[in-house]
Amino acid sequence: MEMRDRSRLPLWIGVGIASTFVLVLLVLLFFTQTRTGRGIVLDFTVGALQGTLDGEIQVERLRGNLIRGATLEGVRITGPGEGEHFLTADSGRVAYSLRSFILGRVVLREVVLHRPVVDLVRKPGEEFWNFQIIFGDTIPDPDVEPRATFIDYVEIHDGDIRMVVPWEPDPDRDPAARQAEIEEALDPESRIVVEEIPEGLVRIMRFSGVNAAFHDIQLAPDELGGSYFAVERLAADIHVWREPARVRHLRGELAMFGDGLEFDAPEIILPSSWIQGYGNIQFGDEGRIDVTLSSDSVALADLQWLYPNFPDEGGGALVLHIETRPEGVLYFAREADVSLPGTRLVGQFGVLLNESLQFVEPDLVADPLRISTIEGFLPQELPVTDLRIRRAEAVTVGN
Repeated sequence: MEMRDRSRLPLWIGVGIASTFVLVLLVLLFFTQTRTGRGIVLDFTVGALQGTLDGEIQVERLRGNLIRGATLEGVRITGPGEGEHFLTADSGRVAYSLRSFILGRVVLREVVLHRPVVDLVRKPGEEFWNFQIIFGDTIPDPDVEPRATFIDYVEIHDGDIRMVVPWEPDPDRDPAARQAEIEEALDPESRIVVEEIPEGLVRIMRFSGVNAAFHDIQLAPDELGGSYFAVERLAADIHVWREPARVRHLRGELAMFGDGLEFDAPEIILPSSWIQGYGNIQFGDEGRIDVTLSSDSVALADLQWLYPNFPDEGGGALVLHIETRPEGVLYFAREADVSLPGTRLVGQFGVLLNESLQFVEPDLVADPLRISTIEGFLPQELPVTDLRIRRAEAVTVGN
């Protein structure tokens, strides 16, 4: 009796496997190499993304596949209602979880954006940021649970991000003083950038030339913990005030909730400085800052965005605390050992800046002391009070 070779598959099974392989190959070629197939992929991908947004997404072209993600070209996302701009980008790559779309959640594994322009906006009288409205369910509804958007990793290449928040003058001032503060803020030479829109006054901050990577991102309403970003690396010109902070590298964590922003950045590299920083900023009607920066090696020129009268030369070690108080903005330096042109200051001092400049708890040793350097450090247009230096060796310098 002839024995059958069990190592060989029956002919019909082999033909079936080959036919299946060819069919899969033809399907892949159809979806990736034909205009009709790419159109189907584009419609599916955009439709899946659109279903997770309270807004509109437009994509000019798409490359890739619908299982793992796609490369998008000519991307534009607008908000609901009148369709105000949120994001445009020359191109982007999105890797997503197809299963999450089917379940009605948004889990993006990776987002890479090239030359994006992003507007983060909260207008006067509005409770939520535009990105919270676009990505999360922010309308209280007992029948609908609020949701969060999770993104594992985001890269930005040569981006421009604009942050718009409500702004009002000091509510404790009389009407004439408030009007004067508004006119000063709207002046093109003002340190802060304020504009008037139909809803009221807004302050504008910009991050230009952004090259960054973020991970473990959550975009959510406050009841789900707000929005969180782990900053792996960030380089940008940051315009909190009109004069930018030129950040060459930043690593840390950022959280946004309600009117506030908290950050913890153990590594901030400026052109000639290495700094650590942490604190919080409130963007509400009153606006509050509580920030601490520390460095063993800081160049004062790198801090001119904080205080324009810092000299172009000099630096050293210090811990600088910036705090908004009812009577003005306090800059308090401690553990300072700072060299200025012709001057070395050791100790601590605070500067309370409002309609006058008042020194707070000064305990300084100057050795030597160049009077002209100190005079250049102080604002010429404001009266100065309570400056005392415990010990000094004066140096006379000719004009």
